[in-house]
Amino acid sequence: MNLDFWSSFKDFIYEIYPPFWDAVVAFLGKYAVEVLSAYFASIILLVVIVVMSIRRSRRVRAQLTAVEARKDKS
Repeated sequence: MNLDFWSSFKDFIYEIYPPFWDAVVAFLGKYAVEVLSAYFASIILLVVIVVMSIRRSRRVRAQLTAVEARKDKS
């Protein structure tokens, strides 16, 4: 990836909470940005999967209700 992106990401985190970034860098060393980016991407993917699952369950529930309503009419 572009090094300017990683530098701006690090600067953004450092502006939000400087002690956090210092602790992360001390623990993870030069791979801090990559590790934090991987965690962030994983969280985003999990949120997307949960939202898609909820949307699908609502759609299937509506379809099931429609099928049961047709069955009751017969």
